[in-house]
Amino acid sequence: MLIVVAIVLQPLAAAFLATILEEAHVEITDAGPHRLAADTVDTLTLVTKVRAAIASGQLEPWDETGLPSVEAIRRYFGCEKRRAQGVHDALKLLTNGHHTGHASSAEAPA
Repeated sequence: MLIVVAIVLQPLAAAFLATILEEAHVEITDAGPHRLAADTVDTLTLVTKVRAAIASGQLEPWDETGLPSVEAIRRYFGCEKRRAQGVHDALKLLTNGHHTGHASSAEAPA
């Protein structure tokens, strides 16, 4: 009798667990390859590009901030002002207290 019960219950239990695992898998993959919001990934990608442009001399930082202006970022990448402001704010947060003078010398690759 126990063998019959085990044989009957095993597929039911396996199907139940498979459904739970399948739903958990879908939730993880729906988030994409990053755990960050798409806007955050976009901003960080532009921050990396701004730093490369500064290091190559294509974007000039201001002496007082060590960062390019919001308008310079907007023009260089042809993006909207809100996006350029987000990138500028992220650069300020990332370089706050980490540079003296120009950001290009502090962020140039070694």
